[in-house]
Amino acid sequence: MEKIKDIDLKEDWKSLAKQMEDSGGFVAKKFGLGIDIIENMIKDDCTKFLSFPACLVSTGCRGIIKDILKNKLVDVVITT
Repeated sequence: MEKIKDIDLKEDWKSLAKQMEDSGGFVAKKFGLGIDIIENMIKDDCTKFLSFPACLVSTGCRGIIKDILKNKLVDVVITT
């Protein structure tokens, strides 16, 4: 069984695609759409919710979730 690797947002953007490939269970197109939504939410200064199933933590997205919470980029977190 391969070890799951966290995605590290501190890496350069060129390595992001490779990290997404290694994360297990991540769709690149949805990532791009998500960035557009987040940019609009920040621009509109609305309350930002982050909701995800606990199983997402077992993929490489765990590092992204950690950084989002650490940097207080969302106002509310809902998870199982």
